[in-house]
This record gives sequence, structure tokens and C-alpha cells, in this order.
Amino acid sequence: MKRYLPDVMVNSFRGMRMFKDSKGVTFDCPDDSIVNFEDTFKHLLEEKRIDFYVGRAKELPELKEDTDF
Repeated sequence: MKRYLPDVMVNSFRGMRMFKDSKGVTFDCPDDSIVNFEDTFKHLLEEKRIDFYVGRAKELPELKEDTDF
């Protein structure tokens, strides 16, 4: 995230946890940052500057038990 977003936004994320299948992560993003966050990654995807998907979870996936991530 630090590669694509300002430090102040990245530092506001909380509770980052890896999916149980290790194919993604989930975290909390403050309400006042979500639109900017989504717009930034939409633009990066359209410009083909990223090869991964970023979006809001509709349901929480199974997460790894370890918290060292």
C-alpha cells in the first residue's frame, strides 16, 4: 500500500489480516478515506499499473490465525 498511497492514509488502516488461503488481505479503512482509496486503485488498474484487485468486502473471508502478518 505504501507504494501507491500517502503515508497518512496507510497509517490509518487497522487490523490487516491475511486470508486463510494467502491470496489476499483485509483491513479497516476509515470512512473519510474510502472514496479516495477506491478512486486511486481504480485509476491504477485502468492505467495497468497494478495487477491485483482492491475492493470492499461484502463478507469477511476466512482469515489466518497468526497475527504476525
